[in-house]
Amino acid sequence: MAQQARQLRFRRTSLAPDNEQRLDLKVVFTDEAKTCAALETASLLAGPLGAEITILAAQPVPYPRSITDPPVNIRHTQGTLLSLASHHDLDARVEIYLCRDRIETIREVLRPRSLVLLGMRSRFWPTWEQRLERALRRDGHHVIIANS
Repeated sequence: MAQQARQLRFRRTSLAPDNEQRLDLKVVFTDEAKTCAALETASLLAGPLGAEITILAAQPVPYPRSITDPPVNIRHTQGTLLSLASHHDLDARVEIYLCRDRIETIREVLRPRSLVLLGMRSRFWPTWEQRLERALRRDGHHVIIANS
């Protein structure tokens, strides 16, 4: 069954000419503190690698609502993510996906063998971030964990 998702893209500034291929580091938004840790790691990697940074946010919409009617204002999410990027002095692209299942949506939007940065804390019980990490590794992606 195909995952329904509506994508919204925002860009602070242009990163590179369209004809130039660059490494794209994908930072998955989990929460502000964990994403902040992932963005710190991304800033360390992006410079030497000459990489672009894309922040992916999968915003779940519960089933009683239409997929185009999220419970949280998209402008708020956009502002939060762009603020996090500017706090680390990063030029980042933000992609927000309205979806039913965060993990499936992120798995679907990534290109094969993507480099993904994921902020998380170690917990005794499995979190959705840990389930996402395992799913992405099984899919063949390269996952870097940034402990917050």
